Amino acid sequence: MPRVTGHNAITVGIVSIISIYMGVNFFQPIVVERLRKDGNLRQDKEIPHFNEDGSLKEEGLPQTWRPVTDTTTSAIKPLGEKASDDPFE
Repeated sequence: MPRVTGHNAITVGIVSIISIYMGVNFFQPIVVERLRKDGNLRQDKEIPHFNEDGSLKEEGLPQTWRPVTDTTTSAIKPLGEKASDDPFE
């Protein structure tokens, strides 16, 4: 029977931590939505809100890239030139 070396133990530890982290991130939206539907979600704790596809909904961020591209285009164009709708001109 082979000995367990330090490298093997470290590898198993890293893989275990990554698996737990990824599992929590995958199942969190499912569990939160089910608790919300059942009415068992605690109201005294701050719960993150998720989109329909399960990704975290962040408040205050633009939902499209339009504000970013408009700002970038207006910064790149010289003064006096009107920024067009196509940011890749």
